[in-house]
Amino acid sequence: MKKFIVKITSILGAVVILGSNLHAKSPGSTSMNFLKVGVGPRQIGMAEAATAIAEDVNASYYNPAGLGKMVSQQASFMYNLWIEEIYSQHASYAHPLAIGTFGLSLNYLSMEKIQGYDADANPLDKISVYDLSVIVSYGRDLSRCKIPGMFHLPKGLYAGLNIKFLQEKLANEKASAWATDIGTIYDTPLKGLSLGACLQNLGTEVKFIQEGYPLPLTLKLGIGFTKNMMGQPLTLAVDYNVPNDDKESFSLGGEYWVRNVLGLRAGYKNGQALGNGLCLGVGLKISFVELSYAFLGLGYLGNTHRMGLTIKLGKEARKILAERAYKKGTKYYAQERYSEAILQFSKVLEYEPDNKNALRMMKKTQDRIKNMQKK
Repeated sequence: MKKFIVKITSILGAVVILGSNLHAKSPGSTSMNFLKVGVGPRQIGMAEAATAIAEDVNASYYNPAGLGKMVSQQASFMYNLWIEEIYSQHASYAHPLAIGTFGLSLNYLSMEKIQGYDADANPLDKISVYDLSVIVSYGRDLSRCKIPGMFHLPKGLYAGLNIKFLQEKLANEKASAWATDIGTIYDTPLKGLSLGACLQNLGTEVKFIQEGYPLPLTLKLGIGFTKNMMGQPLTLAVDYNVPNDDKESFSLGGEYWVRNVLGLRAGYKNGQALGNGLCLGVGLKISFVELSYAFLGLGYLGNTHRMGLTIKLGKEARKILAERAYKKGTKYYAQERYSEAILQFSKVLEYEPDNKNALRMMKKTQDRIKNMQKK
C-alpha cells in the first residue's frame, strides 16, 4: 500500500509540474481554437465539468480514460447552433472489447460563406471556412492488466489516449496538425468519489502559409461525486483548467435523474474565453435512446443551443429491452392474460437467454395454462 501511495504521489507531482510549465500566453496566440468548443449536451449542461466523471461515448472529448468504464457500444450525434451563423456537427462511436474500449469521433465546424477581398480591399467571390477533427480513442481499466514483475494496480484506475487529426480551411488555404490527449480517472475507495486528469492537444505546430502557431494545450484536473438522493442518482463535478493561451479557469456542474427518465442539469463556468456563466440542460431517456438539450448564454454574442442523441447498443440495449419486456410480462400475468405474458417472457429470453426471472415466470405461466386446460 505504501509503495502504491508513493507512486500515485509521484504521478500527481509530475502532473502539477507539467501544469506549471504551461506558460499562459494571450488569447488568440494559438490555432485550432474550435477544439475549445464543447461537445455532448449532457456535459455542456454541466458546464463541461467532466474530467472525473466521463464514462459515456463522449468521454473521448473530455477524458478518454472514461471509455474504459463502458460496458456496451454507444453512438452519439450532436448539432450545435452556435454564434454568428457558426454551427457544428459531432458524431462519435465507442465499442468495448476484452482488451479495452475503442472509439472514433468526427467533429465538423463551419459557417456561412463570407465575403472575400483582395489586397486592395476589392470584393472577390465568397469563400468557405471550416474546421475538422477526426479522433481515434482508446480507454482501459488498468486493474485488469496483469503484467509480470509490476506492482498491483488498484481497482478503479483507468487510462486513455486520443490520436487526433486536425484540419482548418480558409478559402484555398489549408493547415493540418496531429495531436494527442492523455488521461486518467481513479474511482477512489471512498464510495462515489472519483478523481481525473487529462492533458489535451499535445501536438505539432500548425502552419498557415508562412506563419506557425501552437495548439491550445490544456491541462484539466477534476473531482466527481455521485450519491443516491431519494433513490435517484445525483452527480456533482468540478474541473480546474490550465490552458497555455489564457488564465486558469474552473467549471462546476451537477445532474439529477428523476425516475431514471428525466435528467436535470446545471453548471457554472468561470474565466473561460468561450463563454462564462450559467449552463442549463435536460435529458430524456426513451428505452435505449437518450435525447439531450443544453443552453449556454454568451452575453452580447447571443445564446447557444446544443441538441444531441445518444443510442445504447449491444449488451446494454438488450438489457433495457429485456427489462421492459419482463415488466410487461408480469403485468399480463397478473391480469391473467397468459398468452400475451408468454410472448413477453419469450422476448426477454431472446435478449438474455440466461435470465433466471424470465425462465421462472415462463414455467409458472405455462403451468397456469396447463391447469386451465385441465379444468
